[in-house]
Amino acid sequence: MIATVVELGDLPAFGMRLSWDTGTGMGRPAVSAEISFGDTPRRNCRGQTETSGGSNVGVREFRVTVDGHEFSGRCTESSEGDAFGSPVIVAIHGGTYFSKYFDIDGYSLLARGGIRGLRVVAIDRPGYGQSTPLPDAPDLLHRNALHLHGHIPSIVAELSAPPTHIFVVGHSMGGAIAITIAALGPEWLSGIAVSGIGTVVPAGLGDTFAELPKEDLVTLPTPMKDVVMFGPEESVAEDMPEASHAANTTVPLSELFDVTSGWVDRFPPLAEKVTVPVHYRQAELDNLWVTDPPIVEAFARSFRQAPRVDSSVATGVGHCIDFHKGSAEFQNDQLDFALGCTSK
Repeated sequence: MIATVVELGDLPAFGMRLSWDTGTGMGRPAVSAEISFGDTPRRNCRGQTETSGGSNVGVREFRVTVDGHEFSGRCTESSEGDAFGSPVIVAIHGGTYFSKYFDIDGYSLLARGGIRGLRVVAIDRPGYGQSTPLPDAPDLLHRNALHLHGHIPSIVAELSAPPTHIFVVGHSMGGAIAITIAALGPEWLSGIAVSGIGTVVPAGLGDTFAELPKEDLVTLPTPMKDVVMFGPEESVAEDMPEASHAANTTVPLSELFDVTSGWVDRFPPLAEKVTVPVHYRQAELDNLWVTDPPIVEAFARSFRQAPRVDSSVATGVGHCIDFHKGSAEFQNDQLDFALGCTSK
């Protein structure tokens, strides 16, 4: 194995210096990130079996095969049964997390949905968990969307009775994917709720990603990730950010490039094609996107054909709104919005 160390220098947004050690071999090379905090990077979470819901609502892990593609994730098992006429909620995670993101004790979208009698399915995106990866490509997030667009109804049908309609929740890169799916106009989609996704990145962030070696998987060191994904100490409860670490995993570098370049270029024409209701939240203290109110408002106005757009800035919190104080209000707001949407 040949190893290459790529020095990135200072990361102005995070006040850190990283070196990336990449090795070449069969398939995608392994990537490790070293940082002076002395924390051991968490490796890929594939094969994890722990399940939690933080309530009396059962949450189980699943693996299904659809058209020769394997999909993993976790879903609710509500003893109350599905709320009559309600949509199935499909949740799509962002980068550096897998489906466990939506099922952290005390912050679980699955548990909150299940308590309300909703079926919630959090899918591992291609290449995460046990889900079959896609070939690497510069527009990997767009290809994620095309892949999931064609398989989400079948995945849901494998887990329960076929739904009359589906509402998609997407966080960060998952938000970009949700918007792209909506732009494709599937008949089964009743609406979307997205957070942690924008089109204006902080100065230097795109350049930092561009310095990374292509086609590798990256593990963000936990201390660095905690700075990136969270707001100040007073914005989180005592169990955070540590409680979120169970959802940490690797991210393809192509996704990092895509979300800061290709996605930004694709967004305007995609937004024009969205014809379902849109719920949009951005964190005031997001380290990955510029979230000044005028920028957030402009993003929301891009959905010109959407019958309804509910947009605002979540004050005093960081990128992962789900893991901050106010998580329950935020997630219940998403679920309320989903229940207010009807199928086409």
